[in-house]
Amino acid sequence: MILGMRLVDGISYLRTKLGGVFYLIGITVDQKLRFERKMESQRSDDSDLKQWQEFKIKDDIETGGTVGNAQEVGKVVEMADVKIVNDQDLELLYEKLDEVVKKLV
Repeated sequence: MILGMRLVDGISYLRTKLGGVFYLIGITVDQKLRFERKMESQRSDDSDLKQWQEFKIKDDIETGGTVGNAQEVGKVVEMADVKIVNDQDLELLYEKLDEVVKKLV
């Protein structure tokens, strides 16, 4: 299991090298909800992310991969074999993941 893939080249490399044993699961969450969760987390002291607008600008860049060597999160999620929406609690996310893994194995 590899977590946090954010670049298309990394996904393409793994698909080429691992073929049919590589599955990409994309986990998405509404941007505003992710901001709220981040502010509630231990990392809420990130000085550059305290304001919604600052978070949104940074997140839009990372999702779109449009500036310099920015991450390509949005493109990576589009490449996913399966997509899961993480809009509720952690327990439900784990249940969704369990279902997906059972189908893939």
